[in-house]
Parts: sequence; C-alpha cells; structure tokens
Amino acid sequence: MLLTFINMNTKAQVSFYGDPLPVKVLNTSKNESFLALDRANHRLLFTRDSGLNSDGNIRSFILTVSDLSPIKIYSGNQYLTSSGTSLMNNDHFINKTHFERGRYYSQIIAMDRQKEEKELQIGDLDNLAPTQSGHISADGKRLLISAQKKNGYGVEDIYISKKENGRWSAVQGLGFDINTEFQEISPFLAADNKTLIFASNRKGGYGSMDLYITERLDDSWRRWSEPRNLGAAVNTSGAESSMVFFTDDEFAYYISTKDSDGYGDIKKIRIKSEIEPAEIDSVKSTPIFVADAESFSFILKDAKSNITLKGMAFYMNNTDTVWLEPKGEQLLWSEVNDQPESIEFKAVGYLSATMVVDVEDVGETIEVFMEPLSKGNIITLKNVLFHRGTANFVEGTQRELDLVVEMLNENPEVTIFLTGHTDDSGDSRLNTRLSEQRVLTVKNYLTKQGIKSESIDGKGFGGSQPKFSNSREQSRKLNRRVEFEIVRD
Repeated sequence: MLLTFINMNTKAQVSFYGDPLPVKVLNTSKNESFLALDRANHRLLFTRDSGLNSDGNIRSFILTVSDLSPIKIYSGNQYLTSSGTSLMNNDHFINKTHFERGRYYSQIIAMDRQKEEKELQIGDLDNLAPTQSGHISADGKRLLISAQKKNGYGVEDIYISKKENGRWSAVQGLGFDINTEFQEISPFLAADNKTLIFASNRKGGYGSMDLYITERLDDSWRRWSEPRNLGAAVNTSGAESSMVFFTDDEFAYYISTKDSDGYGDIKKIRIKSEIEPAEIDSVKSTPIFVADAESFSFILKDAKSNITLKGMAFYMNNTDTVWLEPKGEQLLWSEVNDQPESIEFKAVGYLSATMVVDVEDVGETIEVFMEPLSKGNIITLKNVLFHRGTANFVEGTQRELDLVVEMLNENPEVTIFLTGHTDDSGDSRLNTRLSEQRVLTVKNYLTKQGIKSESIDGKGFGGSQPKFSNSREQSRKLNRRVEFEIVRD
C-alpha cells in the first residue's frame, strides 16, 4: 500500500509504504506513549507509564532507544513526556505534569549534558490537562506545545513559543486551521520547519484519535494548509498519535492502541520523505552556507573499516553555533576567514572528533576518521598528554577528554576501561606506578564532569606495551599515552 500527501504550495512530500509493524522490542504491557526525537544523537525518545504512586499521580519514565534497546534516562512521580532535543545543542526538553489540590500543574524543563535542569519561563502557559506534549524544532528556536488553557479553542490545543534574544516568548495558538473544539495533541514539526503532524479526535476520523498532516503557509504560524487525515494505512478504529521521523530514515514511528500489548504501543511504517531540511539558522531569510571555491569539504570515515559515514559538524563563532552544510556524502564549510577553526564532527555510534583547519588548505577535501563505539574497540586519546615523568596534563589535554565526557553522557549504556602507558625510560616499577597515576588523573577528570565512577575502570601498564619505537624521542613520546576500551553490558 502507498499513500502520498502533497501540498502544492511547498516542495514537501511524505509517502508511506506497506503495513504498520509493532516494534516488539520496545513494547510492554504498560503504556508506551508520546514519541520525540533526540536530533542531537539521532535517537528515538518515548514515555512509559509505571502505575500510580501514593499521591495518585502516574509514575512514568522517559526512555531512549540505542541499538534497538530501551534505556531509561529520566523518571519521576509525575507524568513525563519528551519534547526532544534540537541540532543546536544537547538540551533535552521535558514536560512534567502532576495533580495537586484538585487540578493539574505542568512545567517544561531543559536538561543539559550535565543533567542540570532549568525551568523554561514561558508566559501564558497554564495547562489544565493531565498531560502536556510537544516538540522542539531542529534549530532549537521553536517549541510546539499541546496544552489545555482556560481561554483556548477547545480542549487541548497546539501552541508555539519562540526563543528570541535568549528568552522564550509567551505561547501563541496555531490558529483555527489547526485547533478545534476537540483535542489536538502530540505535535511534530519536521526538519523543514513547515510540515506539521499532529493527532486529533475531530469529526470524520477513523477512530478515537487520528493523525493529520499540514504545512505552514507563512511566518505568522497561524496560517496552515487544511489538515489531511493520514488515512487507513496509519489510522485505525483505535487511537493513533505522536508520529515522528528523521528525514533520511526508512521508517516513521508512532503510537497506536490497535491490537496493542498494553494501552499504547510503538509502531513503525516505511516512509519516503522528500522534505528538505531548513537551514539550521532558519530565522534568517538568507542561507548561511554558499558553495564556492573558498570552501572546505569533509568526508567522515569509520577508522576501522574505512566506510563513509553520515554525520554532522559544527564550530563556535563569536555569537552562535555554526553547522556545516551536508552535500551528499560531504560536509561543506564556506565560512572561511583568516583564522584556523576548531571543528567538531559527530556521527551516531562514534566518538566525536575535532580538527583545527588552517585556511591555507582551503579547497581541499579532508577525510575525518571516527572511532566506532563498538564493544572491544581500543581508542587512543592522541591529544591526552602528560608532562614527562608526571601525571600532570599538558595544557589543552582537557578538550579531548571533554569529547569522552560528551560520549558517555550521550551513550549511558557504555562503560570504558582506561589503560595508562609510559615510554621505556627509567625503572619499570616506577613507570607502572606512573601509568596508574595517569589513569587515575583521567578518571578523576571525567568524574568531576559528572560521569559516574562505576562507568570507568582502568589499569596502568607502564612501558610494557609500546605502540611506537622507543629509539627516538619523536616516537617515544607517543608511547606516553592513555587509551580506553569500549565495554558494553
């Protein structure tokens, strides 16, 4: 079966193929609901209920999906839903709702990489519904929220808050094209910042809740194409909600109660999306990147297999994060100035890499080799250096360790085994002790950044495992190193 939805006012097109399939590895007898995208790490997020607590509130969890396994990343004695993460940073936007003194209270928090929480101060948001759902845009500057307000259109409606000058605006309704006297919930804004999919129990549907698609017609966020039902390929006599998808993935995911193991289950359906992602700084009308001769192109490669990877890259300028433009298998950087730039490269399942690019090399295509986070892979921290005969870091070492911190935060199922090494100069017993001290120095740095100590183990080997010749200082110094081995449960 093939369904295609096209709005002639835009280039966006979404097609669904075949029959929906339950994602059995994620579904349980409990309620799975409210999907979102972790765009920063290319992962799926969802909520799972876990019964009532003593206060009568639903205890729930937010889980992420890694290697098809669900991993709990947030829990609480209230109803929790995820609004996902943007490509601009790794902040995770979480909706919390609890019942107290005869009514529901909701808040939205942003949790950063260090698990620190900050409540968003969003004006005119006073949700009266038992749940609150939403989704953050790819650029991190638009937050869609489904909530029930006293002066709303009906029951739950969809609103938008915009981040301007570092602050979130008061909520604004998406208008009568979207909101009705019925429920509108689980909004998902695709990567083009125009295509919106949401669930509603408005009249004319197939069941108690159906999925609809529409597209934004202007910058007011109040004029939309007429919402179109996704049809019998997706919607059933049950309740369907919360569809999400990455633009370049094979499947879209959504929640359905039809033939479920519990109240709601996660299902997937094959999708073909021709949606063109918006420029990451989508507030601007002109593109950031212009392909010309004054540019670099980068190709990401698996350091073990040499296969080409799909990933992303960015650098910080004086005011913002600048993302490199994807061009086929390459990443393009055209913002060339007279200073070298440190660029960070990311790919799902790989340790991030950094590179300082010299503008004298403009016009080159540069291969960036990424270390896979596969079990047993041993990764040398090439820029983690120590002053000779000490366990004291050479200046600049911390930057590479920060990438390890980032990796462990983004991959909570991974633990690492550190190994410390020296060259062969001096007493072997002292070298072993020195290598152990270097391992401890690295572990202490990682734990001070919030990494749990049980995620890190290690041992010092002194000079017994050289990788390079000890005959010359130029190669001998490369043996004064720290490595880590990937361990997965």
